[in-house]
This record gives sequence, structure tokens and C-alpha cells, in this order.
Amino acid sequence: MDSGISGIISCYNSEAFIANTLDSIFNQTTALSSLIIVDDCSSDATIDAVHRYVTARGLDAGAVSVLPNRINLGISMSYNLGIMACRTRYAMLFSHDDISHPDRVKSTLNAFAEGAAIVCSYMDVPASGQKITLPEMPSLVALGLALGNVIPAPTVSLDVDIARQNKLYFNPQNDYAEDYDLWCQYILRGYSFHVVPEFLVAYTLHDQQASVTRQAHQKLVAERVRLQYLRSLFPFLQPEQSEVLVRILLYEKHMLGHISKSFNEAILNGMEKQSVAPGVQSVYGYVRQMLTSPVSAPVTVQ
Repeated sequence: MDSGISGIISCYNSEAFIANTLDSIFNQTTALSSLIIVDDCSSDATIDAVHRYVTARGLDAGAVSVLPNRINLGISMSYNLGIMACRTRYAMLFSHDDISHPDRVKSTLNAFAEGAAIVCSYMDVPASGQKITLPEMPSLVALGLALGNVIPAPTVSLDVDIARQNKLYFNPQNDYAEDYDLWCQYILRGYSFHVVPEFLVAYTLHDQQASVTRQAHQKLVAERVRLQYLRSLFPFLQPEQSEVLVRILLYEKHMLGHISKSFNEAILNGMEKQSVAPGVQSVYGYVRQMLTSPVSAPVTVQ
């Protein structure tokens, strides 16, 4: 397997956005080894737009592979097909409508060189002025996922070997929150997110996004994923108790000294009895440290 990095895009009716996205991909300071575009039965001219772009840029025949689905499979299976078709050690996931910073590939490869299994970064939303950041400490990222999807999906890249060996693929049953589910599975299988503290992706807002057209369904699926993750992370607590614990650890550290002795002991004893993967063990280590050495002043975690 090539030690480089390939890009994967799942497309559906992307004609209006794909050229700008491709510009940002092919203007990287460090080039991708290849780009795999999986078209999920677009009803517009997405594939024609890709072919026109490749011809206009004079790209090599092997630089871009277009895989058209015969039937509409959904975003999860489309990304999975791209990962399965990957012939490089690493894969960078692109949204069909977002813009990558010129150093995204370079910064991501640097993270993989440090031994990362899965990489993400900060993301900005130019249309709203929003800046999405997250803590660099892996245990805080893992805890943050217990409250919601804190990982900006368009910034993620992964080690293909690790994904294949551990069958870490997107679950079609969780479409529209498939990314959130997969990030939780990485933590529960023992892997941590490497956060690149740079704004490497600009998110494009428009009214055709799933977060707009499928908002209600997306919330339902995401809540199901969140509760399953909470139960897996702290199986010895009720979900409501786990959520309170996580909120205190992330946002209300000044309340640690007010946790009852019995609840404190229940958490410590529960963690001690669990046989968990290294990624979860690091979370437990952080929780244990906080509960046994509570701080007296609030600390804000972005």
C-alpha cells in the first residue's frame, strides 16, 4: 500500500459546488496521491462537471477516479466504498461543498507522522463568522462526544489500515449522524483523535444540506448515538448521571468538590472494575484525576 494520502468525496447533486471544492483540493501545498469521487446517483450534471474540471486542469488520468453508484446508497455507503477503493495508507474525507486550506494535506500528514490513527482540525464558517475549535487533549475530545458531535466532519482524515483492520466504517443505519457514530466507535475501540489546532476547512452554508433538509431526523439519530456512547463509556452509571458528570468535568469544574462522597466512590469503583480499550482508559485516567484532586475554580474548555 502506498504511504501517501488519497482524498475521498461523496457527491450528490454537487454540480453547483464541486468546482470550488476541487480548486481547493488541487491547490494544496502538498499534493494528494489521488482523489476518489463517489457519485451517489446525482440527478444533475455532477459527473460531467468533474470531467470538465479534470480536462480543463490537464490532470493525469490516474489523479481522479469517479465511481458512480448504480443505485442511491446514501452517504455512509458512498464514503465506505471510497475507503475500500483507497490504495494509500491514509484517506482525507472531503465534503463536496467545502473549501480546504492550502496546508490541509501537509498539516494532516505531519499528524499521521506522529502516529495518529484519526485526525481532525478546527473549522470556520465564513458565512456566519463562526469559529469551531476543540481541545487538543484527547480525553477532553472523548468526553465532549458524550454531549454531542464536537468533531467537524469535513476536517477528518483517517489511517486506512486501522479502519480496515478494525472494521471502522460508517454505519448506514445512522445516516445523517453517521460521522458522529463513527467517531464514538473510534474512541470505544481504543483510538484517540489527533487535533490539528488550525482552521483547515471553511464550511459552506446552503439550504440543500442534510442539516437543513433532514434536521429533525438528524437530531433523533444523533441523540440515539449519544446515549449509546454514554452507556458504553460509563456502563456503571445511569445516562443522566453520566451526562451530569461530563458537564461538570468539561464546563463546571468548580462543582467537583461538591459531588457527594457516595457518587464519587461509585464512579471510581465503577471505572476500576471495567476492562476497557486504551482510548477509554485515558478518559478514565482524566476522570480519576479530577475526582481525586478537584479544582476550586471553574475552567472553561472550548
